[in-house]
Amino acid sequence: MSTRKIEGSVALVTGANRGIGRAITEALLERGAKRVYATARDPKTLEDLKAFQSIRALPPTLRRKVGARGPQKSATKERITIRLSR
Repeated sequence: MSTRKIEGSVALVTGANRGIGRAITEALLERGAKRVYATARDPKTLEDLKAFQSIRALPPTLRRKVGARGPQKSATKERITIRLSR
């Protein structure tokens, strides 16, 4: 991870259900991200991440509205400060 402040941040991670996307999602949560919006082609694959209270699974159609144009409130109603795409 970079030296960017993670604690208290709001992140959007695409491909959060496996591999690098999954590892990044878990690392953000462990390092104190306020909230992580996670997307995957099949939202059912994100079910086990819901054990973390700070995670919100987004349907694949919504992710295009949320993270495409930089930090914004958009569909999440929160300012996205970290965007990571797999």
